[in-house]
Amino acid sequence: MLTPLDAIASRNFCESLACCFHTSMPAVAAEVTIEGKVLTLRHATAAEVIALRHEVHPRLGAFEQDDDRTTRHFGAFTTAGECVSCCTFLVSTPPAEKASLPMGGVLQLRGMSVDKSMARRRLGSTLLAFAEDVLRAENHSDSALKVVVWTNVYDRKEAFNFFEAQDWKMASKRHSPWPATAEVAEPHFVLYKEFGAK
Repeated sequence: MLTPLDAIASRNFCESLACCFHTSMPAVAAEVTIEGKVLTLRHATAAEVIALRHEVHPRLGAFEQDDDRTTRHFGAFTTAGECVSCCTFLVSTPPAEKASLPMGGVLQLRGMSVDKSMARRRLGSTLLAFAEDVLRAENHSDSALKVVVWTNVYDRKEAFNFFEAQDWKMASKRHSPWPATAEVAEPHFVLYKEFGAK
């Protein structure tokens, strides 16, 4: 678990994350077919994902770090270019009093969204697995640190079950979101997943 010295090292890792990941974001894409609909999974821009993010989570709009070079957006797009699923990874660490995470560079998953027309068709889990593979590949293989990804999850069985099925682990007790001006007042849990280069 993260000790104070580990936390300092982790922050230093996060500050140099632009060097640890390929900042040019190579064009990585995958084509999948879900119930007859052909979709392309790929890196996305903030502009491409914000509308769906806001539609699925009305209290969410743009994130302060949306345009940072260390931020990664991923989307699933129809042949017409419509974004039907998205997720965003930001450099961020949860407050130590909220969650205890393993040592490693830390990214936060936010704005996981699936268009209601594609809900319950495993699109979200497919995009998340694709994003994890890309992040793993972008991480330099000689990095001494694993990458730890964490997320705030609503205290709802459906949300917890989704991440548990993707091998995410619990890192906190039930808590209120932070800061006090957070988008929702609903209790959350912190879940995490760690990986290094394959």
